[in-house]
Amino acid sequence: MGAEKKTRLDKYVAQALEIPRSASREMIAKGRVTVNGQVCKKADTQLEPGADVCAGGQPLRHEEFVYLMLNKPRGYVTTLSDERGRRTAAELVRRGELSPAEGARLLTFCNNAGPAFAIGVAGVSVFGSTRAGAWLYLLHCAAALLTGLLFCQNAAEQSVTGWMVTYFKGSGIITGALAAYTVTVMWGATLVARLLIAFVFPFKQPRKAMVVMGVSCTIFYILLVQARSQGAAIALLFAFAFAMAGMNPTAVASAGRMTSVTSMGIMLPVAASGAILMPWVIGMVAERAGLAAGMMTNIIPCVGLVLFAILVARLPEE
Repeated sequence: MGAEKKTRLDKYVAQALEIPRSASREMIAKGRVTVNGQVCKKADTQLEPGADVCAGGQPLRHEEFVYLMLNKPRGYVTTLSDERGRRTAAELVRRGELSPAEGARLLTFCNNAGPAFAIGVAGVSVFGSTRAGAWLYLLHCAAALLTGLLFCQNAAEQSVTGWMVTYFKGSGIITGALAAYTVTVMWGATLVARLLIAFVFPFKQPRKAMVVMGVSCTIFYILLVQARSQGAAIALLFAFAFAMAGMNPTAVASAGRMTSVTSMGIMLPVAASGAILMPWVIGMVAERAGLAAGMMTNIIPCVGLVLFAILVARLPEE
């Protein structure tokens, strides 16, 4: 058996024949299994290491499972073999580049490490190679790009929510009580768009959808700050919010598939800081150059949204 502890007979037969435990119990009950040459009909029999087990007269060979914890580098697929000839994570272990203990340590300490830590501490100290450390750091590029994307999304969206009423009133584009309802228009558009995405038109290619949403947000925002009539401003505000609505849930869902739980725990709070930083930047610019100039600075996170979405879309699917 190759194991140091006792094993139940039904479990041993099930694993050796790759059948359900219930099927192995049925075989044992019918007297088709022998242990050390004697028929055994008790499924809960505890087998000693080295016991000779046969089923239907054929000796059974039991193989213990080996579980590895691996911090998989980018470009490798998690499988023992691949019919398409792609590099597999098993190759790293076979070549001796990574042991189970090293994988566990690196997964713990390098999950969100910066390049200096990953290359210097993990690469040199554990592997004796700066190149190995660089590979570890590149593994987390997905987390970094998604953090940047969500940072820009929060910055752009909250800046519009926080400053648009002041901007419209100050410029005289929207006057009276209607100006106070601009945020209502935004959140109404956001609600409608997210309901449509969730229940009517779910994204089949979410990464490409994020690029389209990023480009749309940028275009609508540029047109929004140039609007000179009340109707155009309201329509463009609705369009901007509608385009922005799917970005956050789609990016968060992508992050869940592409990164670890620990990465998410750091990514989301860091990205949320964009909602604090960008409105402050707009206020600083507005004090020195006027509110119109301040609102134009919000184009920066909009463009950043497009760039990060394109980079995320180019990441390998594996």
